[in-house]
Amino acid sequence: MEIIERFEPKIRKSLRSTDSSVRDDIRQEMSLKIIEYILKYNFDKTLECFDFVKRVSQK
Repeated sequence: MEIIERFEPKIRKSLRSTDSSVRDDIRQEMSLKIIEYILKYNFDKTLECFDFVKRVSQK
């Protein structure tokens, strides 16, 4: 829920351009997609801090 709450300002801003009758449905779909992406994320393939810094410094 914390991640969804952090995205809430962006979600609200995006929803301003949508029809008010479907905003709640779209908000729910967006929240669901965020949760799905989080659950699919492979944390085993993320870089360790020093590896990340090394890669960034090489660019």
